Amino acid sequence: MTVPFRIREAGLEDNDRLIELARHCPSRGRLQMYTDRYPDFFAMTRQQGERSHVWVAESLQGDLVASAVFIERSEELDGRTIKVLHFGDLRIHPGVRRTRVTAKMIQIYSDLLKRGNFQRGVVEILKSNAAPSRANTLLRNEMHIQSEAHVTMFKLLPVINYKISKDWTYRQANERDLPALSRLLQDFYRNVKGAPNFSLEWLVAATQKHSSFNLSHVLLAINERGEISACLGLWDQSALRKTIVLRYSRILKFFVRLLAFMGLLWKMPPLPKAGRSLHFSYLRWMAFRKDEPAALKSLVRFALRKTRQDGKKQFLIFGVNERDPLRSSISGIFKLKEPMHVYSHYPKEAFRLKHAKNRLSRETDSKSLRAELPLPSQKIYIDLALI
Repeated sequence: MTVPFRIREAGLEDNDRLIELARHCPSRGRLQMYTDRYPDFFAMTRQQGERSHVWVAESLQGDLVASAVFIERSEELDGRTIKVLHFGDLRIHPGVRRTRVTAKMIQIYSDLLKRGNFQRGVVEILKSNAAPSRANTLLRNEMHIQSEAHVTMFKLLPVINYKISKDWTYRQANERDLPALSRLLQDFYRNVKGAPNFSLEWLVAATQKHSSFNLSHVLLAINERGEISACLGLWDQSALRKTIVLRYSRILKFFVRLLAFMGLLWKMPPLPKAGRSLHFSYLRWMAFRKDEPAALKSLVRFALRKTRQDGKKQFLIFGVNERDPLRSSISGIFKLKEPMHVYSHYPKEAFRLKHAKNRLSRETDSKSLRAELPLPSQKIYIDLALI
């Protein structure tokens, strides 16, 4: 099926139509939901990186039928700063899903990646979504594709008053903590793929972008010497975007009713009815001193206690790969989990030139190039709050 449309970069005048398009593009599965960015669609993109690009497909009648967001970010790799292009928030109106509009939006990503000075492109998406396979099929002739890591998205449930250790005191961060906080995060995420540099200047800028996440939203575990032993950030993004539930499957309806009953016993807010929003916060910037991993484990429990006492949020959410030491910090906590894809895309010609120096004595083909890419078991930095 062919539908005439034009592809262009979006402007502020498209705000209302971008918000409306998202409402027509809910996720599919047992839980049907969509992301509501009312009243300012672009408010979230301003938080996600150094620069953002929103592209749309517009019908001849002036209706938006597709959109995609591309975010430029800086990361640290082997002591140097690199540029990475993140591709996300692909929305295709159900009425044009059988047209070439999806391929056109993915081609925009490919063109931006090849034209810009990017080390690679990145896509993070839930495993239940079929879009990654479609994107990789369309990109395979132009890109080397790497599955970076086996990542899991966890929803931590504040169902009980988790026990916290008295070996540390717990408090919110303030400006005096910035130098020590920067050192802790830099030490913990040094040489971790995907991590920002966490410099003092970077932290100041990151905590001043929006009032929904500032230094007061960073929790610290302090040891008896007055040092920061662990840290984590809590980001409630309801002022920027909301997750609206549209429909539960029959099985999920049963569990919703069960959880509502258990919520009365456990003093948890029930899951929302259809048409209402989920209430949760993102966990980010989790780190601990190398000799004090138990500090973060206790700090996570402290955060869940605060969430339970507040009584407004159903869960805390964060993502981590299978070999990351952060996984130990959530052991023993009631949680739900969902696998995620993390793909990197490398322009073929640039990748070929980069690796030619190491293979002067043998031919280069796509199979050998792919085999030399990092294995998907490596540690990788994931910040779901920016996806």
